[in-house]
Amino acid sequence: QILRKLTDDFIVVSLYVDDRTKLEEPYISTFDGAKKRTIGNKWADFQAIHFGANSQPYYVLVSPDEKLLNIPVGYTPNVDEFDYFLECGLSAFEQLGER
Repeated sequence: QILRKLTDDFIVVSLYVDDRTKLEEPYISTFDGAKKRTIGNKWADFQAIHFGANSQPYYVLVSPDEKLLNIPVGYTPNVDEFDYFLECGLSAFEQLGER
């Protein structure tokens, strides 16, 4: 049921925080002041800046215009709880009138 929803009702985007590919230009994070040298560092920094969390996995549901649809969650092993998370996001999206 989860795979069907992810396949049929969502566009899945994954940010890999363990990617060790070097950035062309390292930068200093505005979040923690540390130098970010890899693509994984960049995505972890993005997550921390925008969502105040740095856990993996971390699930965030947003509309195409970047509206947060519900409260993001970390690892959720219970299928029914994760299904509820997805359903809440779909419901919020429908309320925006975009589905």
